[in-house]
This record gives sequence, structure tokens and C-alpha cells, in this order.
Amino acid sequence: KLIRLIYRRYASLGSVRALQTELADREINTPNNDRGEASAQGFSHGALYWILRNPVYCGDVRHKEKIYPGRHEPIIPREEWDAVQRHLDTQGGGPRASARRKARRMLDGLIVDRDGRPLKTSFAVRSVKTAEGPIKKRYWYYQIPRASRTGDGSTSRVLRIPAGEIERIVVETLLSHLRDRSWIAMAIAEAGYAAEHLAECLERAADVAERLDALGNAEAPDTATFVETILDRVQLGSDSLTLKLQPGCLAAHEDDRGLDLPSITVPLHMRQFGRNKPIIISTEFGKANRDPDLIAMIADARRWLKALRSGTAPSVDALTTSEGKANGVISRMLPLAFLAPDITDAILAGDQPRSLTATRLREIKTIPADWQAQRDLLGFDPR
Repeated sequence: KLIRLIYRRYASLGSVRALQTELADREINTPNNDRGEASAQGFSHGALYWILRNPVYCGDVRHKEKIYPGRHEPIIPREEWDAVQRHLDTQGGGPRASARRKARRMLDGLIVDRDGRPLKTSFAVRSVKTAEGPIKKRYWYYQIPRASRTGDGSTSRVLRIPAGEIERIVVETLLSHLRDRSWIAMAIAEAGYAAEHLAECLERAADVAERLDALGNAEAPDTATFVETILDRVQLGSDSLTLKLQPGCLAAHEDDRGLDLPSITVPLHMRQFGRNKPIIISTEFGKANRDPDLIAMIADARRWLKALRSGTAPSVDALTTSEGKANGVISRMLPLAFLAPDITDAILAGDQPRSLTATRLREIKTIPADWQAQRDLLGFDPR
């Protein structure tokens, strides 16, 4: 009866959204057992599309991509089912016109871990609050989803690295070397390339650097194709990043395309807090290490304090509800709005102690009001 009702009402209403609204208004919910008794959950768009597209209800069966006549009695007459399918097709409920484009970023097929395991592209979609309201944002990663055994019998750790960060580091490393005339001279000398072609190689390197610097979208197919002409392999070591260049990528003549250029190796610092957290990376141990999570925590604390002072939020409880936070989170984080100015400046510049992470800051139950006590607690040098 329920299936017949859904088909009949869809034929009358002509819209899955209108059908969903009507079923909800009539409190007609999905069955939750073999006897068809209703549950407390209403029909979703996907569930209704699945019912309206299911050939079982007109007496057929589907196996993989093909449909065959069934031996059971149809619930919906063939003419009625066909009419529903035609209407769904006109509404965009038909088969996808083209295959879904496979996601590909600039280092796909190039990046491996220290044991040579390839990292695959993945992404997560999260809701982000903006001035215009919440939006869905896609976060890209290169990752190895499972740990595996290495040659010496030990277990290799799982890697999950923010794609944008490692791509930026690779591009910056390439640019710094391609624009370094002394490095290019050394590289072509080691490769056995004729010294009289140095000027041509420098010109070629400048051209490659210019094109590399102009790259836009890391997901664009042309971006990955161009990067593949420069890089043969990107390897993440325990404390280094090694770029293996394509043979002859700086050669001025076709006859010299087989010349191997020396690899580029730079220091790389990676740290991870929590098994399911992405790894935070930086190219050199002594350079600035801006932690977006730390910065966001301070920004949130100051925003909450402003809302409370201005009366936009009448209380911490109201702010907790409007922000969708767990009880106690905002009260515990508000003291971050009163950090010593030098501590705040250091965090914004990325000069905080490496032991000071967002995870550690969340675990501190009480942050003292005294600035010197804050410096002592958070590991800053005495002033």
C-alpha cells in the first residue's frame, strides 16, 4: 500500500520534494521492520528516488547494470511505472549524463612515503561558518589509509598530509632551485651536460619556473600534466623531502633528454597529534611554524569575548548554544583572549614553542591571568 501511495502521489504532484513534504505532513514514515511498521524517521530524497527508480516494483529485477523480467507479481502496473520514469528523466532524475570526473591533484602518482608506498588523494567535506552563513568546504589530503609491514618487519605508520601544504612546499622548493643559477650550473655539471649549453639551460629553467609560479588550481588536469614533466618522484623521509627530477627536464636539446639531474633534498619537519589528525609539516626546523588551529582558537576566544561584551550574546550558555559547542568549551577557551601580547604575537607569527600545540592548549584546564605565569606554563622564554 505504501509503495502504491508513493507512486500515485508522485504522479499527481510531479515533484519528489513536494512528495517528501506531503509524506512528512501526513506523518508517513519509513518502515523499520519486516512487518512494515512505521518508524519515527521520515523519507529522505534519496529513499524516494530509490523507490521510484526500483524496477522490482513493476515486476523486473536488476542484476549489475542490466534489468531482467522477474517471476514475482508487480506492485505497480508497467504503464504507470514507465510514466514515472519518463517524468523523473525530465526532472534530472535520470542516469548521469557523463561519468563523474576522477579527482586528481598535482602530485598524484608522484608522492611516496619513506618506504616507497604511494600516497593517494582523498578529501573530507566539512561545514564552515562564514559571514553569509555555513558553507561546505572540501579539504584535500594525500594519505595511506592503512599501516603496512616494511621490509625489516616493522609497521609503517599511517600518513595523512594536507594536500595544499605539501604541494606548496614542493612548488616553493622547485622554484628556489630553478632560480638558483649556481645550483643549476652544479646540476648540469654533475649530469655531464656540456658547459657551453649553460646559458640555454638557465633560460629553460627560468621558463619552467615562470610557468610553475603561474600554476593556479592544483586540481586542474593541466597542472598535474605540467608537474609530471618536471618531477619523477616526491619522497617523504622521516626528516627530509626528496624531489627526483625528470631526466633532461632542463635540457635544451632533444638529444640530451636522457641526462639525469641530481635530486633535491631539503629538511622536512612533520608532526601529528592524534591518530586521525592530519600531519602538520614545515620545510625547516628553524623557520616559522604557523599553526592554523592555534590561531583559530585565539580568534574564536576574542570573537566570543566581543560578543559577550557587546551584548550580542547575552550569556556564555547562549553563546554555547549558538556556536554549537559542548558545555564548558567556551568557558575554558575564553581566557585565550587575555594572553600576553608577546605570546599572541608569537603564535600569529609561528614562533611559538614546538611543544605548544592546539591539542596541548585544549588540555590545559586553567590558564592563569598573570602574563609571566602564562609564559612559564606555555613554554615561552622568560622575559
